[in-house]
This record gives sequence, C-alpha cells and structure tokens, in this order.
Amino acid sequence: MNGSLAEDGECAAVAEVDVERVSFGGMVTHFRGLTPYEKKIIHNRSASDERLPFCMNIGLASEGTIFIELTPLSYENIRVCKCVLHLLDSTGNETKCGESTFVYRGEKPDKEWTFPLMFSKGNLLEHEKQYLPNDCLSLQCEIAFCTEKISSKIIKTKYATKLLPDNCSRVMQNHSKIEGEENQCTVKDDLLSLLSTGMLADVKLQTVTGTFHAHKNILSARSLAFQSIFTTNISKDCVQIDDLDADTLRRLLLYSDSLQDLDFESAKKMHFAAVKYRVFALRRKCSRFLEESLCPSNCCDVLLLAHEHCDSYLKKAVQEYIARHDKDVLRTSEWRNLEGTHPSLIIETFHIIYQRNRGNL
Repeated sequence: MNGSLAEDGECAAVAEVDVERVSFGGMVTHFRGLTPYEKKIIHNRSASDERLPFCMNIGLASEGTIFIELTPLSYENIRVCKCVLHLLDSTGNETKCGESTFVYRGEKPDKEWTFPLMFSKGNLLEHEKQYLPNDCLSLQCEIAFCTEKISSKIIKTKYATKLLPDNCSRVMQNHSKIEGEENQCTVKDDLLSLLSTGMLADVKLQTVTGTFHAHKNILSARSLAFQSIFTTNISKDCVQIDDLDADTLRRLLLYSDSLQDLDFESAKKMHFAAVKYRVFALRRKCSRFLEESLCPSNCCDVLLLAHEHCDSYLKKAVQEYIARHDKDVLRTSEWRNLEGTHPSLIIETFHIIYQRNRGNL
C-alpha cells in the first residue's frame, strides 16, 4: 500500500431522541404597571438575530400571583417541553423562581401552557431596588424540548494506527494548514477592531479625562445598564460617565471574554464597573481573578469590596480564605481597621472562622 493509510478500524454508533435546548435572557419593561389579567411580552435581550422557537409572556392573576405563558411557534412534532426560570437581581445573581414540564400531543392544546412563579408582584415590589432596577424585571430562561426526530450519532471511531513513513510529511503539512486556518481573524477580532477604531460609532461616552466613541447596539447587548439608558432615550448620543476613569472604561468597552494586563487594583475597578453597568460575565471573571490574588494583606480589602457590591460568591471565597489563614490575617492592620468601620461584617466572618475551627477539633 503505497502513500496511503491502512484501512482497518472500528466504529460505534447510537440512535437517540433529539433534544433541543434554548437559553436566553429575558426582560420585562415597565413591570410596575402590570395589572391583573394583563400579559406582557418577555423580550429576548440576546444579541443574536436567531429567532426563538417559543413566544413567552408574563401575566398577573387577580391575587397578585405572577404566571408565565409559553407558546411554541410550531406545535408540530413537539412531545415534551421543560422550562426553568431564574430571577436576576441587579448584581447578576440568579434565584430559581419557576419550573414546569408540559407534554404535547402533537397538536395545539385547548389552553396555553402556563405556570406560576414563586414570587408575587408584591414580593418583587418590596425589593424593587434589588430585582426591578429601572422598573425592569430580568429573567434567565432555559427551555429544553424533545421531538419525534431520532438521530444517529457516532460515539467512537478508531482508525488504523499503521502510519507509513512516507505519510509523516503529509500529516505535518495538514497540521500546518489547520494551524493557519485557526490563526485567521474571527468575529471577535473584527468586533474588537470595530470597538478600538470607533468606526460607525453612534454614541459618545464622556469621562473626566477622555471621550470614547462606541456603538449603542453593542453596549446594549453586553450591559443591562446601557440597554436601559438607550431604550429609555433612543436619541441620546452622549453619556456622561462620572464613576469610572478613562482606563477602566476603555477596558470595559474592549472586554471580550479575556482580561489582559490586569493587576489587583485594576481588577477592583473593573469589578466595580461590571457591577455598576451589569456586565455579569465580566464580574465573574474579576471575582475569580481577585480570589486567586488573595493574600493576608489584601483579603480585607476584597472582603469589603465583595460585601459592598453584593457579590456573594466572592464574599464567601474571601471569608473561607480568612478562616484558613486566620492567624496571619487577624494580626494585620487592615483587619483592625475593618473592625472599627464594619463590625457586623467582622462578626459574620468570625462566625465562619469559628465553624471551621470547630470542625477541625
């Protein structure tokens, strides 16, 4: 066999029912004005142009119970559908608020599919600063549904391992070709170029030390705070940013799933920006960076930051770090300063230290 691979091998395959999954962020504007027996559309705030296979509405019963109405755009072939909803607060934390499973019979049912949420309108209004910033309700929606389609899938393929010497150069050439294709520009690269050059920008962000040209669509897709600003005032073409310095705003605009040249101080500023402008993915990355940077001299600073920004994940991580290194942390001047300014936070952390030490007895 000259210049070719051996043809022996094996292949295993399975057949399974197709399950499609859809996850998206939903928003209900002017929530306070929702009245009994009225329904409002839950808008998809995803930047994708892909049309969702379901229409989702929110309604209010006479006793104040909130319910969700889910309607497939096509009932054909749908058999089982499961929907899980999480309520998003102003800092991006998720709280499960509803779940239901519905079985279709292949045709439109007599009544729409509805299920209640765990929170009433009154509950949400009592905590409107947390759950209804700018009178908007934010939900994370996850829908999974199976159809009658059955697909086959190859789960294992084993090719012949007898590679002839003449083929080594060919494999290396193919590898180089693949690497070249991977190094080509991606959509993310193009987007970053658009942001960095300001091409086709339609809004200006003004700080004390500089002005940045940006794009309303991109800002709205990434930040619920900017989305609220531009949907409230569509014609607004300049936004004054008084709480961020120019470098932090630049990093916020150019953030694209990676944090480059980040140090401890800039990570704290970026965390504040992510919380204030509700860029949840960026907040999680900053939280992880700060968690990995903890040491006895800075953990009190991070604990206070997490407490003030209502970042429960980071706060718990810092308190557990302090509990593990209590002998070093409790001797620092930063801890003594925190005792004087935030005694309730100190008591809460001491409780965690006590629980850990008690468990080690």
